[in-house]
Amino acid sequence: MPRLPDLVRDSQLDASFPHDRPDDTVHTYHERAPRLRRRLTRTEQWTRLRRIGHGGFARVYLEECTRPRTTDKPRFRAVKKINIDKWSAHIDYTRELEAISKFSQPKYLELGDLHNYLSHQRQKPLSEHEAQDVIYQILYGLQEMHENEFIHRDLKLNNILIQACPPENPWSVKIADFGISKRIDEGRVITTAVKGTPGYKAPELHGFLKSESPYAADIWAVGEGFGLAGSIAEYVHDVEKFPRGPLQDSRASNITIDFILALMRPIPSDRLTAK
Repeated sequence: MPRLPDLVRDSQLDASFPHDRPDDTVHTYHERAPRLRRRLTRTEQWTRLRRIGHGGFARVYLEECTRPRTTDKPRFRAVKKINIDKWSAHIDYTRELEAISKFSQPKYLELGDLHNYLSHQRQKPLSEHEAQDVIYQILYGLQEMHENEFIHRDLKLNNILIQACPPENPWSVKIADFGISKRIDEGRVITTAVKGTPGYKAPELHGFLKSESPYAADIWAVGEGFGLAGSIAEYVHDVEKFPRGPLQDSRASNITIDFILALMRPIPSDRLTAK
């Protein structure tokens, strides 16, 4: 594995696993006590509760801090366990670790992801006002990534986690899963064979067009979140064939359709930026 970036090494946790509870994790922290010339040692024990997500090479678990219980720190967290075997050994996970270290916040989003919420829990489609609120937050997150020279490369509704939602609270969402994210290295992208989820991949990732901007594929994926996957092939070669039908059937306004079209221009440099 390549040398870990300093940001990742600085974020590394001292972890051990109790023999009698192998699914638990104990973290040990060495901290300097105020007004003392010595360091104090404290520990946290986290207990695995259940699996809350999975992918091709990893699973995500919900864990609870069972010792000590405090009110000033998060009680729950999501932990991603990556299986390293002959099928996944070619993937460079240092970039994912760097992205997680840089962009993660100490909050657990127990409502799950946007895809499952809209498919199984939500009783009706989002209103345009709600969709606007969600998309604004996604683009705000992408802007933060792009300004720091990171591209996500696997943006989809499954990778948008919900922190809060109506009717109890306003929408609050967060981009997740930096498994194949990449950092721009002196103007170029270090590529791998893994370039996202079919149905969300921009035309340039299929080889239909020249990739003029590495960030533009993330913007295309935002447009795909409106349910147009699989309807785009003809449009890439003829801009007059943009699939307005599904959007019109869902009573989307003209300004919404125009916005989605601006996210999904075939030529990458013609698309809106996150900003």
